[in-house]
Amino acid sequence: MDQEVEQLLKLLLTELVEKLQDEPQADTKQLVAYLNASLKQNSQMDHAVSRMIQINKDNAKSYQTLVEGGIANIGEHYHVDKDTLKAVLNTLISEQKPNFPQNLPNSGIAQFVGREQVLTEIADQLKQSKAISISTLTGMGGVGKTEVALQYAWQEEKKKTYPGGICWLNVVDSDPGTQILSYAGVYLKLKLPEEGTLEERVRYCWQTWVEGDTLIIFDDVRSYEQIGSYLPPTEETRFKVIITTRLNHLSAKIKNIEIKVLLEADALDLLRSYVTDGRIDTELDQAKAICRNLGYLPLALELVARVLVRRKNWTLAEVQGKLKDNGLEDKSLIYASKFNKEMTAERGVKAAFELSWQELNSEPEAQQLAQFLSLFALTPIPKALINGLFPDEDTDNIDEWLTDSLVNFSLVQDIGNNKYELHTLIHQAIPNSKI
Repeated sequence: MDQEVEQLLKLLLTELVEKLQDEPQADTKQLVAYLNASLKQNSQMDHAVSRMIQINKDNAKSYQTLVEGGIANIGEHYHVDKDTLKAVLNTLISEQKPNFPQNLPNSGIAQFVGREQVLTEIADQLKQSKAISISTLTGMGGVGKTEVALQYAWQEEKKKTYPGGICWLNVVDSDPGTQILSYAGVYLKLKLPEEGTLEERVRYCWQTWVEGDTLIIFDDVRSYEQIGSYLPPTEETRFKVIITTRLNHLSAKIKNIEIKVLLEADALDLLRSYVTDGRIDTELDQAKAICRNLGYLPLALELVARVLVRRKNWTLAEVQGKLKDNGLEDKSLIYASKFNKEMTAERGVKAAFELSWQELNSEPEAQQLAQFLSLFALTPIPKALINGLFPDEDTDNIDEWLTDSLVNFSLVQDIGNNKYELHTLIHQAIPNSKI
């Protein structure tokens, strides 16, 4: 048994001995009730029992060294009968179940499809042991990064993989440091210092966090600076981190997992999971056309599917016609707010893309390049042709606009072999009024 637990257990046993001195006739039930009440008042004792629960897995006796022989010695004067001690501690441990705290939002999707391999990849990446494990999910707006992170978290919550808890941080809405403090106080019952900077107080949280593997999820990160000072210590291998972001290069120190659009079969299954009246298979060719025209983007497919659920008299051919006529302006792709109490995503497709576009407001050259590219047909665009759009410009500058901006913000995809392409919906989303 480790020295820290032994010292903490001595504190626990001292409480027990003193209680027996005052009430020598107390039975096991009364002693356990007394210790449970003491745990609520003493965080050190509560920590001792938590460590006992973790170390006592598979019926091991973590307190064995304290009960060798007939008595357990506390200091120089107190002792307690071994059988009484073991009965009380065993009962106490059996009543103290691991908390496995979590603050996960509920998923709003009908069925999770097409991402099984990604979940496996996340799990494999988080198994690193030499340092903190961080898995970054990247991809364009609406591709389902948040949903993938959420599904992994709920999957592992059911398995009780993270006894130290699962902490979900919505970075886009508020400061993640403040959220970490709130989680630690509410879910872990940590007593947090009121003095010091926010970074110092967050550091204190990591130092006093409960034992056991812990999952921290930073959702919708726009820059590394938002979270860099709040990440758990690199030497703490029990902390596992998932980051979702549209940036392809959040940090050179962090490995990426790119979340791509769905395959056709998975896109059709997504539609079927909502539209259960047979329309998808009755009009299978139209369903495939809808998937193709929406670029197999999960957010767009879910929005259209939810409209079909509400409009039971609409045929898929009618929906396809509306999408062809209206593009991203179609109401089914705009009004996510009508469903936002049910959906994981909170924005329509166009709004999701506009956020990425707004990130480029300080980079007019990159925006101009994107506008030029949106004029091309939906086919791979060779790099040589892109360079030709700016014949008087240094190619290093063009590389910067293309790679560091458009590709990095997931507005343009690098498909290899010096070729690039735009997603069909991003093709429609990029404004061309200034060209």
